[in-house]
Amino acid sequence: MQVENKAIGINYIDTYIRGGLYPPPSLPSGLGTEAAGVVSKVGSAVKHVKEGDRVVYAQSALGAYSSVHNVPADKVASCPMPFRLNRPRPPS
Repeated sequence: MQVENKAIGINYIDTYIRGGLYPPPSLPSGLGTEAAGVVSKVGSAVKHVKEGDRVVYAQSALGAYSSVHNVPADKVASCPMPFRLNRPRPPS
């Protein structure tokens, strides 16, 4: 399935790769494995979410820092509570 990312999570592995502590992944690649966004495409076998649903995902392949990310359906969960995607928050 494909998710249009609206917010990303930054975890320690991302900072280790960026800082050079861990070797960077082979290219082409990106950073990030977790995000929240809106489903933009789904395959015919995906039944738990549909296009337009707000979702979160984690433990995906690297690439969550991108604007659109292809994510395995088993890594995606729908958001039962509404949340605002257009309100930036500082890292805590």
